[in-house]
Amino acid sequence: MMSWWLKQVSGNNFEKVLTASSVGFSCWFIPDTLPDVFAGCDCEGSTFNCTLKSLSRNNDGDKWKCATAKQREFFSQELTIAVAGDRTTSTLTITPSQEQHGAIIYCKVSNGYGSIISDRKSRIDVLVPVVIRPIDNATVLQNKALSVTCLYTEGNPPRTSVTWIQVKTSRVVGVEQTLTIPNMQITDEGYYKCRVNNTLEPSGCCAQTPYDETMFYVDVQFLGNGSYPSVWAAVGGAVGGAVMIVVFGLLIYWKKFKRITSQLSVPSMKSTESL
Repeated sequence: MMSWWLKQVSGNNFEKVLTASSVGFSCWFIPDTLPDVFAGCDCEGSTFNCTLKSLSRNNDGDKWKCATAKQREFFSQELTIAVAGDRTTSTLTITPSQEQHGAIIYCKVSNGYGSIISDRKSRIDVLVPVVIRPIDNATVLQNKALSVTCLYTEGNPPRTSVTWIQVKTSRVVGVEQTLTIPNMQITDEGYYKCRVNNTLEPSGCCAQTPYDETMFYVDVQFLGNGSYPSVWAAVGGAVGGAVMIVVFGLLIYWKKFKRITSQLSVPSMKSTESL
């Protein structure tokens, strides 16, 4: 029985990758399915042969050894893999669009003898900030509730934070998508902001928190003394006062007219007899 051991250039220890034995003209391998590093293995008596697959730059510096075992294991000398050829570095710089989110990028190298594909494949994660929609100005009656919803288009990542700010006081008045303020008063009138943001964490860089915001005006209206009748009472009082003035003036005129007529006398008429 014999076995093959591998220490990858990125590893620290040797690991057993395959064990083989022969019975007559038959070869037995453990595991039954050859590891991916081998292109094939066969045996003839006590001779075992395994062929590695095509090697890449990632295999440069890998170490192999084999061992035979009866009562104990005897190891062969170590074999270090050296991948011949000049090293070539290729750099790809792109500015991906949102439509390329989730795309896979890999490198394929070829020459006159064949081609290989990079073992590492990168997935593009396109980060997009959240975009807010405008909010119309609002009108609310005094002592009534204000309810306004902040609509936005999600970015990537979609998790979004919402902050409502009263502009004149710079006070945060809400952190949910819908702002509700009960019992609005005249002092609550003014401009408000809705601000939304998501956190972007690009590879090889620090986290960023871009935000978008919109501003709108809230008009708080009220009824005089709490009801319309007070307004009509004021109007009625003004009209009534005008009527009283007219009536009072007519009364004075009528008294003066009566006094003048009482002073007038009509001479008595004597009858004249015919002569």
